[in-house]
Amino acid sequence: MAASKKAGSTTRKKTIPEYKMVKSIESDSLNYVTARMGDIVSKEMADGWLPHGTPMTLIEDGKYILVQAMVKGV
Repeated sequence: MAASKKAGSTTRKKTIPEYKMVKSIESDSLNYVTARMGDIVSKEMADGWLPHGTPMTLIEDGKYILVQAMVKGV
């Protein structure tokens, strides 16, 4: 008779991903909004958040706004 070995199983705690939207400042200059958004996303990444997808560009009342989805725990 062959001895059966039970595979050692390690249970990992499954974390539920968190999602949030990060919004830039409003400005007439797309270049300025893009630079500031880069700073905001970099700070969020330092806290463990990752960009999720591509940023969206909005134009409201002639002002540019960038929005970036962020995810944590994936």
